[in-house]
Amino acid sequence: MTEGEKAGLGWMPIVVVAVVIVAAIGGIFLMQEMNKVEIDPNEISATLVIDYGNGDVDWYNVTTVNNTLPGVLSASIGDDRYEMERSIEGVAYLGSIDNIANNMTVQGIGDTASMWWSYTINGTWAPVTGQAFAAKDDIAIVREGQTIELRFMLGDGPSGVFEKTGISVKVNIDFGNGTYLNQTIISDNYTALGALEEAVGYANLDMQDFGWGAFVNGIDGISTGSTVEGIDDTSSYYWLWYINDGYASVGAGQYVLQDGDVVDWRFEGF
Repeated sequence: MTEGEKAGLGWMPIVVVAVVIVAAIGGIFLMQEMNKVEIDPNEISATLVIDYGNGDVDWYNVTTVNNTLPGVLSASIGDDRYEMERSIEGVAYLGSIDNIANNMTVQGIGDTASMWWSYTINGTWAPVTGQAFAAKDDIAIVREGQTIELRFMLGDGPSGVFEKTGISVKVNIDFGNGTYLNQTIISDNYTALGALEEAVGYANLDMQDFGWGAFVNGIDGISTGSTVEGIDDTSSYYWLWYINDGYASVGAGQYVLQDGDVVDWRFEGF
């Protein structure tokens, strides 16, 4: 064996050790990836406080994808511990928690005839059912990190409760000629494309599937090459979409919305 061959063999232990170290690090990284907890991008975490009016107060840390008050209650105390009712105006409200309700005998409380379940979100009172009926869109849903406090207390009536599942997003449409459509919608479809469909209706969309996802060619009859009042030539105009004032990096059908997102569709010329 030559001196050069001996020198080459001298590096062998170092190479073997290096390979073992790399393999070990790779194994640790792989285990970490395998043990990662999948997080639903639509989940919210909130704090729920229940004040029963008799000195008993319960606290809950809640994680749920149903960001309504009933959804938060179900995630914290279960479906069988509370009851929903509906006012004469048709507004949902919380009727009872753990059998504590208006006109019922509650230990530690005298007369409950004028007591109701009302609530605040981050310290802001929700409107009572009569006011809620006049302003249905103002009945709050629960957002990430908020604190909901339910109180059984004297009042003019129970707070209106938002029941519908889904997320609240804003959809703004700029038709490129000075015409705009702005909507706040509650959607069970968590994609940007689904929110657009709910805003204008599926029948009012012209879409094409290129294999990587749906492409929006037209909205409400306005598309590339169509005749649009206020635009001389639409041959170089296209529908583009933006999320929270930023450029979208994926297709509208692939983008998963989170509660409170703002989706902009703009018919723009190039």
